Amino acid sequence: MASSHPMLLRLRWLIAVLGSVTALTAAPRLRVGVDRAAPPLAYVDDKGQPTGFTVELLREMSRVSGVEIEIIPGFWKEHIPEFNAGRLHAYGNVLSTPTNEAEMALSIAHAELHGMVFQRRDRPPIRRRADFAGRTVATMRSSAAYSEMLRNRAWGAKLLTYETWQQALDATHRGECDAAFMSTRLMHSLINEHGLARHIITDVTYRFHFGVHKGDQATLNLLNEALATVMRNGTFDELYAKWIGPIEPRRLRFADVQPFLLPIGFGLCAVAIFIGWQRHMLARLARQAEALRLSEQRWKFALESSGAAVWDWNMAERNVLYSHDWKALLGYADDEFEPTITAATRLIHPEDRSRLKQALRAHLRNQSAPFTAEYRMRCKDGSWKWILNRGVVVRRDAHGHPLRMVGTHTDLTLQRHAEEDRIVRAKLESTGLLAGGIAHDFNNLLAAIVLNTDLASWPKATREDINRHLAEIRKAAMSAHDLTQQFITFATGGVSVRRPTALEATLRNAAELALRGSSCRFELQLTPDLWMADVDAAQIGQVIRNLVLNAREAMPHGGTVTVSAENLALRKDGVPGLESGRYVRINIHDTGIGIPRELLATVFDPYFSTKQRGPQKGMGLGLTISLSIVKQHGGTILVHSSPQEATTFSIYLPACDVMPTPPATTTRARPAVPRVLVMDDEEGVKAALGGVIRQFGYEVALASDGAEAVEHYRHALEAKQPFTVVILDLTVRGAMGGLEALEGLRRLDPDVCAIVMSGYADNEALRQYTQYGFRASLTKPFTVEKLREALAAAMPPA
Repeated sequence: MASSHPMLLRLRWLIAVLGSVTALTAAPRLRVGVDRAAPPLAYVDDKGQPTGFTVELLREMSRVSGVEIEIIPGFWKEHIPEFNAGRLHAYGNVLSTPTNEAEMALSIAHAELHGMVFQRRDRPPIRRRADFAGRTVATMRSSAAYSEMLRNRAWGAKLLTYETWQQALDATHRGECDAAFMSTRLMHSLINEHGLARHIITDVTYRFHFGVHKGDQATLNLLNEALATVMRNGTFDELYAKWIGPIEPRRLRFADVQPFLLPIGFGLCAVAIFIGWQRHMLARLARQAEALRLSEQRWKFALESSGAAVWDWNMAERNVLYSHDWKALLGYADDEFEPTITAATRLIHPEDRSRLKQALRAHLRNQSAPFTAEYRMRCKDGSWKWILNRGVVVRRDAHGHPLRMVGTHTDLTLQRHAEEDRIVRAKLESTGLLAGGIAHDFNNLLAAIVLNTDLASWPKATREDINRHLAEIRKAAMSAHDLTQQFITFATGGVSVRRPTALEATLRNAAELALRGSSCRFELQLTPDLWMADVDAAQIGQVIRNLVLNAREAMPHGGTVTVSAENLALRKDGVPGLESGRYVRINIHDTGIGIPRELLATVFDPYFSTKQRGPQKGMGLGLTISLSIVKQHGGTILVHSSPQEATTFSIYLPACDVMPTPPATTTRARPAVPRVLVMDDEEGVKAALGGVIRQFGYEVALASDGAEAVEHYRHALEAKQPFTVVILDLTVRGAMGGLEALEGLRRLDPDVCAIVMSGYADNEALRQYTQYGFRASLTKPFTVEKLREALAAAMPPA
């Protein structure tokens, strides 16, 4: 017996060890992660402890299975690395999605929830997945709702994510999104402090599982068995009802409703009283509606029988009542016109719609009273009528929003045509006056030329007399040239050589020249960093001189002429006739007697003048020519004046910041005796021009058209005696002109030095001659001095 005692002790020790090992094997310790902010499934309470349906379910599963389960609260993005590293055995509340099923083994479902949305009550409700299309929806990042929306591409909605559900609800209340999307049971744990509407999405269902590592069948079986046990013993139903809601409703008992009978009785009495009051109000409203209907009927009858083109726009009901005469005005029968505002808007001329909308918008905002607009409308036959539309808002709501507007249409077509005819007659009168003035001034100049020609050929005339008469003939001819240039400028803007120009010197020189010898003071005011303008400095100088001379003559006893210039970024429709963009505005302001208001509309007409015409009073073409020049530059002139007050002329010129293109250079050296080729189809001009150039000491060759000039140039190159300069007439009747000839010459000699010449003063090649490959330009008629200057500009350096 004593000998067996040690054996018994060893046996007992072995049994204890095996029992401990068995206990450890049978009751492993599981680490399960749950979300710390997903109520009512799982969250952390005020004491920092995990709680919620899933947490209590895990504790009950631990109790019935004997398995120790450590619950680890956290966020999904924190748990995933722990799970992947094997430090978490399972994760709670895993949504059944293809991605999760591919990465985890899922237990049987322990919760099933519907989707739901919170919305502002003024937004269209979302009740199905199809209603999400085109909406903006908020949800919480890393939530089941977020995963569901990602998996289904948000059902066509734009998705916004937030860190918490409360942030999503706040954004919905602010109107940053149309709805906040979550599961139905989350609403029990959220404080809906904004009073948002709630809608269940019946065709969105979530099933939640416990997720374990792929291949960990032992843990999966353990969780499934424990979960099944809890479901069988009734504890699952109690937890589900506590945290989420009853799974199946039980039969209603009298004891359940007894505490509510008295409040329900009072409620029913209140409802009965309300129904009685409502019926009384409905009867009252019905009587008012009938009275309104009769009033509308009387108004419509009066409208139809008045003979006026009246419209009545009911904005609340989105329809317009057009009278019979309103429709007849445009050629429509009563049943041919749709009673909507869109039907009338479609008939408005496209050029008038923007202006009309601005006027109507101002009146609807209570910024103008009454509403008045003139515009064109298309009739049924396709013609256009001018309409005067006058109306007023007759009813607004408590917030001032318009509810109803009435007005009339008046046909202005005949009145407009009469006004246009009057303008045409006025222009014809101006043109007739211009033609008479032209004839008068040219006859005077021709008389001077004829008489001095006769005197120069008088037998008794001395050399001195002949030279004097020739000088007078030349003077009259150049005056005729200047007058012709003025007429061309009046008609088309005249020849101008435009280049980016700093305007200060042009303004100062022109104004000082115009005021020379007068008692008027001159002030020049320029904005710092004044923009450059793409102008012909000589022509703009002429405009400034004309306007300053007008200012000088308006101040016979002296005064101050102020010329100012400023940069102006012009918006569309800022100045009539000008596009939006950058402009330089030049103001010429005097302190003279002003211009009567009734004459302001005619100041730019030909031969208009506030002075008596006479030997020293001029022709009255200054303002006309000035306006023509400025318009050819892409600008305009406005005038502001009234009697006994100052006058201001404002010139608008397009600004630019492009530097002028330098003239082409050549490496060719000037020969000792330059050779000049002249091409012109007028024999008299060609011969005279050749004679003058020979007087300069140059060799001259003559050609009658472009083809002949090209041949002359080719032979000269082959003979090693190239021409130094070529003068080409721009237009040759029935043959090659100057531009084509220049192309042929440049194929022979890319460095050809050419001068363009023409009697068509408005030709583009004269204004922008460098862009066409010429080195200088000559406008017929021209003086010997002008010819010498052009040759000097075109010649290669000596």
